[in-house]
Amino acid sequence: MTLEVSLINVKMIKNIYSKNNNVNKNQKNSFKLQNTANEHIEV
Repeated sequence: MTLEVSLINVKMIKNIYSKNNNVNKNQKNSFKLQNTANEHIEV
């Protein structure tokens, strides 16, 4: 039983980490978009 429970916990933790990574990637992409927009405005 404990093995099954720990496996489930590992899967949940992996899902949380992958979701956080996706959020971080999205934030970086939005920053890139903002930077390019600002560069176009300056020119």
